[in-house]
Amino acid sequence: MKPPNVQRLGPRALTSAVRAMRQDFRRRGLLQDGVRLEGIDLDEETDALEAEVASGKLTPRRLSRAPSVVAWLGEQGESDRAQELLSDLVRLRVVRSPRLWWTAACYLRDPRALITLERARPPRDRLARRYPHAATAEDLSELDQHLANVAVQSGLPLHEAFDGLSLPPVGSLRTQVLGHLHSPSALPWLLAHSVPQLTAAARAFAETPEGAQLVDALLAPIRRRGATPADVAKGRPLAQVVAAIRHALPDATDGSLWRSLSDDAAELLRWWQVQQDLSTAFEQWRSEPERMAFWRGYIRSIADIAVWQDANALVIRLNDDWYVEIGRTGFATYVFSDQEMRRHRRTFEAAIRPDIIRDRAGWRRLEHRGYSWAENNAGKIARWSGVRRQGYR
Repeated sequence: MKPPNVQRLGPRALTSAVRAMRQDFRRRGLLQDGVRLEGIDLDEETDALEAEVASGKLTPRRLSRAPSVVAWLGEQGESDRAQELLSDLVRLRVVRSPRLWWTAACYLRDPRALITLERARPPRDRLARRYPHAATAEDLSELDQHLANVAVQSGLPLHEAFDGLSLPPVGSLRTQVLGHLHSPSALPWLLAHSVPQLTAAARAFAETPEGAQLVDALLAPIRRRGATPADVAKGRPLAQVVAAIRHALPDATDGSLWRSLSDDAAELLRWWQVQQDLSTAFEQWRSEPERMAFWRGYIRSIADIAVWQDANALVIRLNDDWYVEIGRTGFATYVFSDQEMRRHRRTFEAAIRPDIIRDRAGWRRLEHRGYSWAENNAGKIARWSGVRRQGYR
């Protein structure tokens, strides 16, 4: 059925043609009349839809909500307003455009699933056959890439891109577009973001399923290109980028986002965190710079690190051993097994005097005295924990 020219139809014929097309699209699952839009202010959505219709620039996201808005107006007893809105949509030929409706449906559902369903239909029943001016499956298969290209070429910053593209807050199309924005071809655009823009983007995505994708897209390529612990040291440009991302992520590192990170991204974040804690501890203690330089040689091997302010202690885990470095003069670095640390950790964290930690330590300890204390301590760590000092680079 080739649709009649909208300009040649009278009111009744146009209404009949629109109804037939909408029934066909509803049968295909492309329209969602009367569906409740959870979490959306429909009164505000109605005003926004009317404003876009009046301007003649209707976005796919707004169009995808039009059936629900019209149904809601009917429920509110505003049938005149609903009819006027439908008339305006007809005037703009929006209701007569299967291409627009199908694109809008992709904003609500998975475009690839719609394409698969369409290709499975008999050729004579496909949209491209029934509505020659409709979008084809091939057109929509490139929708996600096209939207990503628009974001990159227009220079939209990442945290504004989805609003600029009129993408919904959740959905598979959003995820697919984000995947393209994280691809190697988009990396120059991504890395051109300023630190405030990266912070805003990380905060915007930190609590979403796409958060791990964003962190991986930003950090993993940098690590794979040969970044070292020295590159994320305090004051280095890359450290500012990593800091902006880290501050936007959840503090607890045992959540789903952290578990979803690639090894490369997680390693860069860990290197930055280790150096932050080392700097915090040793700068507060005003200790000899050689002590911090010594532990910098283990940055690649430190699996966990913490600063216990009350006890004046820096806690470092190497494999299954915990090294507790005390900041006060006259104390050593005390070594505890993983089992011992589990037994005493709460006591140590609440300790207000470092001697509480010292009194529970065994025979293993590192001293910071003598001409070759660094070499002696490195040898002990290698024997006890199986970790060798790699130098700071």
